[in-house]
Amino acid sequence: DEMVTRDNNDFRQGGGSYRRDFATAGPWRVNTGAQVSALEGGSPGYSEFPTPDARRRALTAHALVGASYVAPRATVNGQVAHRYEEAQYTNPRSVLGSSDMATASTARGFDAHVGARGMLAEWAYYGVEIADRHEEVLDQVYGAPQRDLLALQGGSGVVVGAWSAGVQVRSEVVAGSGADTVLAIPT
Repeated sequence: DEMVTRDNNDFRQGGGSYRRDFATAGPWRVNTGAQVSALEGGSPGYSEFPTPDARRRALTAHALVGASYVAPRATVNGQVAHRYEEAQYTNPRSVLGSSDMATASTARGFDAHVGARGMLAEWAYYGVEIADRHEEVLDQVYGAPQRDLLALQGGSGVVVGAWSAGVQVRSEVVAGSGADTVLAIPT
């Protein structure tokens, strides 16, 4: 066996995150968060087909803010979040030598939800939530497909001692640009 150092195998990576929950003087709580990561480096390819000049780059960022109202027998909460993702690949000398190769895609999304949960009595609980998500991808090959998701879920149950039993129902509606149909998917 022979140990060989591969060309174009370098990379730089970094990132960070932030999370903070705030308790207010009243029954409100606020939470915030953010996360970002970045990568830039070589893309050496296979040993049979090396790519000594190919490079890749990726960036991911997420942010959210939410609030909840805590009452003695119930909690109501809501949150909005945004995400952004970007990826690029370039190879000035493609494997077959025909032309330069470059690809790039960007994805972004937005989420929002509102929910409530609590106790109806000492032995009965409930929960409801409505959520919306929008996703979009910008790609050199595929264009800009989009998808929207609207979900409604609810449930209730009983508590007896250390045991609990409940029922939960979720319904989703998904729609996308370029899609032939709009689907209603019960889960």
